Amino acid sequence: MKRETIIAAAMLVALSLLTAANFTYFARAYFLHLIPMLWVVWLVYRGVANDGLLTVRRLVTCLLVAGGAGAFLELYFKVYKRTPFDENGIITLFSVMILFAIGLYSFSIYQNRRGQRGFSLSDRCNIWLIMGVGFVFLAVDDFACLHEGLDKDIHKMLGIRPTAFTTHLDDLLIGLYGVIGIVVLRYFWREIASFRRFIRFLIVGFVFLFMSVLFDLASNGPEFFNWLLSGGPHVHEAYMIIGKMEELSKIVSEIFFLGGFYTVLQEIE
Repeated sequence: MKRETIIAAAMLVALSLLTAANFTYFARAYFLHLIPMLWVVWLVYRGVANDGLLTVRRLVTCLLVAGGAGAFLELYFKVYKRTPFDENGIITLFSVMILFAIGLYSFSIYQNRRGQRGFSLSDRCNIWLIMGVGFVFLAVDDFACLHEGLDKDIHKMLGIRPTAFTTHLDDLLIGLYGVIGIVVLRYFWREIASFRRFIRFLIVGFVFLFMSVLFDLASNGPEFFNWLLSGGPHVHEAYMIIGKMEELSKIVSEIFFLGGFYTVLQEIE
């Protein structure tokens, strides 16, 4: 079976499982979320097929359009648990699918770079295997909300009262993931350095990732906007807008990360 077929099948299985897990939410939109999601699967498939028909610019543009379509459906049909773009919605599904696709791309790159060599801990191409595992974990984390409520768990486990710092631990964890990623990339720099376009896409992705962390911290409560706007009438609006910007910035970062991995696939093929 061809590599692109295996990856497309894995994406379809993931889409089916995620749709079934949040069946009642997606039913609100008459399962129209499948249109942009199947488009994502097709784009990921074409990327691995690498037949020259899909440029990286087209890939990124089409993914942005698909994400925008998902956001519209989520808002129009109110496909969310409490507020737009929270868990169980179309944007969460989109994010999980993109993260999973990045993991699959990374595994594919690892297989290509390793070639016929056996596994070795000192092999510099292991960075692609590490990133593949990392992005699949992030997909699971995003779907299962593993990092959400971390602050409450720590308060309960240690028997301490919430503080201004500990209440933001779950927000900071995403930023910590990013820092760990940068450290690992630096360690394997000899393998990464030859892929210049990949590095440029990573930089843009990390910028949007850390922007999302800042938006998440700012939207953790209205206190910041009460201070910034001196308790004016637009505190609630500002708080809600920044909260949405957090999720949208994360989506954009993931799309650029996927675009970066696609450039590597183009170069090694």
